[in-house]
Amino acid sequence: MNNFKKIGGNSVLELLSDYILKPAASGLYGFAAFFLIIVISKFLGGLIGTVKDFQVDISDISLSFLGFFFIFLITLLKNIQKNHPQS
Repeated sequence: MNNFKKIGGNSVLELLSDYILKPAASGLYGFAAFFLIIVISKFLGGLIGTVKDFQVDISDISLSFLGFFFIFLITLLKNIQKNHPQS
């Protein structure tokens, strides 16, 4: 029933899940966490009065992509280490 080819004992679907899907999902959590921290800090700055206008810029989104990248990379490296332990 499973028509996916096996590569090195693992199916293509397992490899796709370990090296693309799981890190991407974790990266989205990282993006959301960074973005939420930035929005909350801007909102609190607006309440205190240090920020005049509450607006989300493209730079805030690009900083949030750092969160995506770092969490994606950490999860990817953990999966590589799990699947290929050192001797």
